[in-house]
Parts: sequence; C-alpha cells; structure tokens
Amino acid sequence: MVVDLIHQDTRSWNTQIINQIFPAEIAATITSIPLGWKTSEDFFYWNRSRNGYFSVKSAYYKLQASKLAQSPSNSEVTFPWKKLWSVPMPRKIKHFPYRVAYNAVPCKANLLRRGVQVEVECQSCSNQEAESAEHMFLCCPWARAAWFSHQIGLRTDLIRDSFAAWFKQCCIDKTREELALIFQGLWAIWKARNERVFNNKAADSTVIMQRGLAVLREWEEAQDRPQVQRDELRVNIWTPPPEGLLKANVDAGWSGIPQLVLVW
Repeated sequence: MVVDLIHQDTRSWNTQIINQIFPAEIAATITSIPLGWKTSEDFFYWNRSRNGYFSVKSAYYKLQASKLAQSPSNSEVTFPWKKLWSVPMPRKIKHFPYRVAYNAVPCKANLLRRGVQVEVECQSCSNQEAESAEHMFLCCPWARAAWFSHQIGLRTDLIRDSFAAWFKQCCIDKTREELALIFQGLWAIWKARNERVFNNKAADSTVIMQRGLAVLREWEEAQDRPQVQRDELRVNIWTPPPEGLLKANVDAGWSGIPQLVLVW
C-alpha cells in the first residue's frame, strides 16, 4: 500500500523502501511527488473520469483513444482543414470525403467489422474483392473507369497509397476548383453504389460522372442568383381602422364545384 512508503511522523517518502522496490526512474518520479500533512485512507482512483469513479463510458473512450493512437493511418489523416472546408460545394458532399478518409462510411467491409452480417464482396466488379473504402473509390475497375472518364481524367490505377494519404495529398496539391470535382466524383460513386446495392440498378460509369457534374453546375448557378431581400418577403399585418371608420375584412375560396364560389 502507498501508506507503507511514507514516514507518517515526518510526512516524507521512505526512500529506502522505494529504491528497493522500484526501478530508479520510477522511484525518482514517486519521491518527486509532494506530500501534504492531511492524511486519508488509500482508495482506488480512476483517472479517466472527473470524480475518480470507474464507468463503462470512460473505459470506452479510453479504448477508442488507444486504438486511434495505435492506428498506422492516424498520421495520414491530417488535412489542411482551412482549404478543405473552403471548397465551394454543398455541405453534405463536402463532408463526405472526410468521412471516407476516417473510414466512417458504411461500406460492406466496415459493416462486417462492426458485426453486421453482409456479403462483403464488391457488387460493382467481378474481382470478388472486399468492398473497402480503398477498393470502392480507387481500386475497383468500375471506379477506375469512372475516374478516367471524369473531367479531371484521374488515373487511380497509378495510386499506391491509402485513401487517406492520397486524399491528403490532393488537398495539398489541388486547387479548390479541382477539389470540388474530386468531391463530386466521390459522391457520385457512392450514390451509384447505393443504387446498385439497394435498388439493383447498375449505371454506366461515364453517365454517373456526367450527372454528378450537372448537379455541381446547377448548385454553382444557384449560388450566383441574387438573393431575395427580406423586405420583399414582408407580409401585410392587419391594423385597426382609424377612429370613426369601419373596416370590412373579406375573403373568398374556390370549392372546386363549377360556378360555386364561397365568400365570407
């Protein structure tokens, strides 16, 4: 017990016992801790919570932090955030590559890893490979054909890095306009994949990229339209008539029956 390592009369560490039990480095750390004069009984303290008590929630966060620290790809997922979030795109499309880079999209490999029983093979190709993020967006022959037919003409067959490392490099090297095209391409591949998985609808790789570009152009044109001023949306509010006058409020409605109009 800790109490056995302390001289109770002088409230100082018993360095002789500490040096016998612990290595020199640990012993030096222990003896560097100042001791107060107030004494209390020893108790177990869980340093992952504010009150010192153990909870399943705090243990879960501790395990997740350990997994993240030990992940070999953790250092790869460090993006130039300011440039990433400034790309002119709809927000749901702009956030999507971030989720892919952190392996947070529900592709079949991730679902199986989380305990969902699914057939893990990619439905877009005949290679019988697991549908991981790298395969779905970079390595699948269908995705490679889609990227090659894209406006940017990307050769994903030459990419040897993980998705996170490749995407990080794109964020560094590409312009905001080029990143917008890459974001759109990733979103188009994901939408086409969902159509194939859930609705059994296969789409040509060239067509889905063209549709995605059309959606992007439509969104860009909508941003250039003049915004409606708030004054133009103002609704008339009823006000009482001046003193000495009467105001008659009327309304009418069409009932759908020929020659029948309701007035009140």
